[in-house]
Order: sequence, then structure tokens, then C-alpha cells
Amino acid sequence: MDKYGYYFNKLPKIAQLKTLQLLEKEEVLSFNLDQKVSELAERWKLTLGKVLSGGTASLIIEVIRENGAAAVLKIALPGSSIWTEALVLRVAKGNGYVNLYEVDFTKEAILLEKLGTPLSGTSKTIDEHIVTICEVLTKAWVRPDIMIPLPTAAQKALEMREIIQLKWIELNKPFSEQTLQLAIEYAQARLEAYNPENCVLAHGDTHGFNLMETKNGAYKFVDPDGVYADKAYDLICIMRDWSDGLLRGNTLELLLARCKWVHELTGVDKTSIWQWGFLGRLMIGITLLELGNTHEGKQTLEVADRISHYRMFSET
Repeated sequence: MDKYGYYFNKLPKIAQLKTLQLLEKEEVLSFNLDQKVSELAERWKLTLGKVLSGGTASLIIEVIRENGAAAVLKIALPGSSIWTEALVLRVAKGNGYVNLYEVDFTKEAILLEKLGTPLSGTSKTIDEHIVTICEVLTKAWVRPDIMIPLPTAAQKALEMREIIQLKWIELNKPFSEQTLQLAIEYAQARLEAYNPENCVLAHGDTHGFNLMETKNGAYKFVDPDGVYADKAYDLICIMRDWSDGLLRGNTLELLLARCKWVHELTGVDKTSIWQWGFLGRLMIGITLLELGNTHEGKQTLEVADRISHYRMFSET
């Protein structure tokens, strides 16, 4: 691995492995991450600091800008791109999102505002998580002046339906058939409800590790997926997460209460929140099982099974 240089060796092992597999598959003979870092540091007048851990799709380095301000240099690894992230951050202009300082599409690199601890790395309660996510989303939801090519909520509904049906078979029916049928109905409902006029530029993955603290104690989103969707799509993480507490009581009542509270915090339609949340719950449950996180995956899907046991959410 030494032939790929200093910064390649600073990547997490999983990122190194993924990159090597891709380079081998595409028969790439040369890959010089060090050169990219050096050229970007010179162009943007950066003093390089330590490599941050955790990224599997990019190299992330703490840097100091020419004006003395701390920042973060992010370079996408082969097979990944900063294109969507850069476009979303340009549109957001720091409203609810990390500030974008510089971008180089040819080198797949961006220079970002340096933020602090992620929300999920704090001792904040679940209720505090929910309030914070909703508060920041109300700042982040914008309708862009120009349309940029991003997935739509309609495409996501179709994609979810297809994946849920496929994985139900591949994973040997990890949730009930009634849950599967309810998911299909909800996906169709979200598809039929799609209206570009009601869409905002959604983050698409609003869990607490993608929400980081600013110097003044506020929070901003990082790593947007970028989706044109109704606002409820960005509330999926709130509705799908923290399953263990839901299983300790009346699951339906507890989740309905959460849905009602999120509606009160954001003004977003309850039915939309509920349906997207149910679909997102199955998607993350499937993902957890495939990653080997069997306990959490089963908990997540057990909530869905309990919900579908009561049949469909009352639309009242």
C-alpha cells in the first residue's frame, strides 16, 4: 500500500480496501492522493493538519486557511464524488448547512467550514435530538432558484418499493408479509402524492451524526444526499430511529405521539411523515441486517411489524 503515498495510508482501513478494490477492478495504474492534496493546499493557501477518521468515501483533513480560520479539506475517493454535495451547499449558502468555501470539480475536492461535535456524539436526550433536527431543518428547507439534477421523491418512492420487495425475498422474509404489503401501499401513496410545487431541496439523511455543532452552540447539517422532495422526506430519520424505546411500551401509541409532535414542531403533514417514516424504517432495518448489525436491525423491523399488525395508520 505504500506506493499510494502518505495520505492513502492515513485513510481508515475500510476506505483503503474499497479504493484498492475499485482501482484493481478498473485497472487504474496510478493514483496519487498526495499530489492532489499538495496542489489544493497550494492553490487555496492551506496549512495542512491532521487527517480526520471516519470517512469511507473521502479523505478529510483539518486545515488552516490563509486568514487563520480553521477549515476542512474533503477529497472524494475513486468511485465517489463531491458533485452533489457541492451543489447542495452552494444553494443552501450556509442556511442550516455547513458553509462551502471552495470547490474544485476536476479534483473532486471541497473546502468547508470546520464544525465541532456531531449531535449524536453528545449526551443530549432523544427529545433534544428531535427538537434540534426539526429546528435546523426549518432553516435548511429552501426552494432553489434554479433546478439542479437531483433524485426526486417520486424516484425515491419507486426505489424504496423495489428494494423492500427484493430484500424481503433475499433476506428470507425478515419482516411480515403484512408489513411488506403496507410498505407497497405507502410507496404508491408517496408516488401519487409527488408534486414538484411542494418540494424543497431536502438533505436526505438527517440523522444526528450528520448534524454538527458550530462555535456558537448551534447546529448545521453536513454530507447532504440531495433530493427534491416534500419536507416529510427529511423527517424519516426521526421516525425510524430509537426503536428500543418504542418496543418497551405500546409501540403504535408511542410512534403516533412522535409523529404528532414532529408535525407540531415543523408544520409538516402527519400522514406524509408517517408513510415516509415507515418506508425509511424498513430501508434502514434491511441495511442493518446486511451490515451484520442483527440486533438493531431486528428491533427496527419488529417496530414495523407491530405497526402493520394494527394495520394502516388512521388518516385522521
